[in-house]
Amino acid sequence: MNYQFTAFAFAGEVDLNRVAARLSIPRKFRWEEPMKLNPVTFSLAACDDAERVYLYYFGGIVFLNCSGEIIARFLDGIVRFAENLKSHPQLHFREEYRLEIEAGREAAITNDYAVMPNDNQAFIDIICFVIAKSVALERIEERVDTVFDEVEVLIANLGRGTLELPDRDMARLASSILSFKFTSIAHILHGAVKEAAESGIRAICGYAGCEVVELNVQPDHVHLVVLIPPKLAISDLLGRLKGQTSMKLFQQFRHLKKKPYWGNHFWAKGYCVDSVGLDADMIRKYVRYQEKKEQQIEQLQLGE
Repeated sequence: MNYQFTAFAFAGEVDLNRVAARLSIPRKFRWEEPMKLNPVTFSLAACDDAERVYLYYFGGIVFLNCSGEIIARFLDGIVRFAENLKSHPQLHFREEYRLEIEAGREAAITNDYAVMPNDNQAFIDIICFVIAKSVALERIEERVDTVFDEVEVLIANLGRGTLELPDRDMARLASSILSFKFTSIAHILHGAVKEAAESGIRAICGYAGCEVVELNVQPDHVHLVVLIPPKLAISDLLGRLKGQTSMKLFQQFRHLKKKPYWGNHFWAKGYCVDSVGLDADMIRKYVRYQEKKEQQIEQLQLGE
């Protein structure tokens, strides 16, 4: 069995609860939870639907097993239910991935596909989230480059004393900078901040009697595989991890508190948790692979 994923990025964030209300879907979505739709009926997808759409608040959209025709029809139809989706996704921010399920094959994860010996909905959810985040980050990086190019020209003209910028253009540039500031996905878990976050997570887990099996700190999120004793609630552990690491990082890196759009919160409100059993080894490989991929990206950036 094969699953085919196609991801695009919208121009900005998506209010999933507003979309749900307009689709007459009687439920609320948490910020980290995707809306899973049937691409033909625009209703919530059933577990056995072969074709599905994953819509994320940060502007990523992933089509599962959808043909080009179905994707085009869905994109034409969804604009009726979301004002900020009036323009189609920026199609050059596109990523494709494939998941192959075949008993007896060794588990493998690459940049283009993954192989698993058994089917598990968790694999689909993880892949959808990762590639949706990937295309959304590409969109943000392009916006950063555009704004920086305009600012460089502005600074050069100021230095030469030849600045002639109409008020309308100045307002547009200022709006672009502010818009980026309030809608971008924070990338701060690098270098010393990353090391401090990792050591803090390991220490807190140790104090709580938990064993860290795998830990991978990404620039804007964390993957953690941990053994938790039965007496400890997952929500309690996550509360300690987020609360105590937040205090430690803000104390150690005081410049982070100068980010007013965070509201003095280091971590986002929610978290994504899943239990692992027979598939634990494959989950560990996935977490390890994400760290290797991040290192490869950093090496490429240093070489440019």
